[in-house]
Amino acid sequence: MDALDAVADSVRLALRGNVRAACDVVDAAVRSFSLSYSAHPPAALYRAVRATRKAATDALERPLDAVTARRLHNARGWGSALLGNLAHHLGDPQAAGAHLSDARHLADVTGDSRLISWTFGAAAMVARDRGDFYDARSLAVAAFDTAPGAHQRSAMAAWARMRAAAALRDTVAAEEARDDAEKLFEADTPGRFGFDRAALLLHLAESYLDLARPDEALEHAEASAGLVARRRPAWAAARLTVARAHAAAGRWDAAELYAHEVLDAHEPARLRSTARARLAALVRTGRTPRLAERVRDLPVLVRGLTDTNG
Repeated sequence: MDALDAVADSVRLALRGNVRAACDVVDAAVRSFSLSYSAHPPAALYRAVRATRKAATDALERPLDAVTARRLHNARGWGSALLGNLAHHLGDPQAAGAHLSDARHLADVTGDSRLISWTFGAAAMVARDRGDFYDARSLAVAAFDTAPGAHQRSAMAAWARMRAAAALRDTVAAEEARDDAEKLFEADTPGRFGFDRAALLLHLAESYLDLARPDEALEHAEASAGLVARRRPAWAAARLTVARAHAAAGRWDAAELYAHEVLDAHEPARLRSTARARLAALVRTGRTPRLAERVRDLPVLVRGLTDTNG
């Protein structure tokens, strides 16, 4: 049994006994999955989170007091948020949407404003990546408006509002969102539901790419990569954004060099769909033939992740 299975199994065992006492175990498991999000292959983490969420779902069928039921609903909501994000990184937008809708419903049930805001932001990300930029903008505004506290508002300004505005080539709105993100940013917070300076810089870099400002994109992407350990998914995202910035400026040799560096450093199972999308954007230029061969040989990602009942 690996570490992920052990965490999920501890939740199942705890929930067989006193459910109220076991809520601490469930909350600790969800926090552990959030903090270790980038340390595991997405498919392996997906299975562990889903098993944990199913255990919480099964426990909710038992007679429970209101406080215990609310805690389990909230843990299940954060579990669904994780599954939505994982499904997105596994390239299954239908599953991502289903899990995020479940998370938003549970956030409404429990009144967790942080989860409400986060699910709007994640839904904006999914909408943007499928090309629904106006939908992404509406969701991004909702994410920002419902965010509790300055730091989460900073995250939603960069991750949701600026990215959606840049995709629509709305320079004024993008720069307003950038200013909000930088002004509201506080201390780094860890985990999938946290937000650090490396993430802020990456969102700014990718927005500048959409706004056809490759020099600013390069500056911010290089700064982001410098804040992340090599071989982490955030490092891959930043280095591939460096590659895309070089490509946008016509520096094709440099673009291909950085892309190959990422492929050399990562096992295919750890390469998220978002990284593959960045690679595909480079391949579509038709100017990176050696890279095209390697991208074509990448294994297919997991599919069929839609079930929200577990």
